[in-house]
Amino acid sequence: MWAYWCGNCASKPVKLNELKEKINNSNFEMVFVSMDKDKAQWRSYIKRNNWDGHHILIPEIIDNPLAKIIYEPKVEDGETTYWVSASTFFLINKTGFGKKIKNADSNKELEYAIKKAL
Repeated sequence: MWAYWCGNCASKPVKLNELKEKINNSNFEMVFVSMDKDKAQWRSYIKRNNWDGHHILIPEIIDNPLAKIIYEPKVEDGETTYWVSASTFFLINKTGFGKKIKNADSNKELEYAIKKAL
């Protein structure tokens, strides 16, 4: 999960491109899910940074099955809202094993989790 307005998460995909090269496994794909609302800025940011991978834009969660899996419900004052940390990584392997990593501090942490999932 990322957004072009989030400085922390916007810097991580650059490191992930390096990590993808290091892992060098045909079973490893990167999917970037963005929470941005401005489609033109989203596309421009991806192109400008030359991010390799699959890109999905989910600006709204209403009636979006993927968003409902990713976003977490939060009930406050009787009202349910959905949220996710913009800098969140989801690792899913062929068998469906999944791991959610929030705010990874280093490529080493991600590399270990990815190799374990592969």
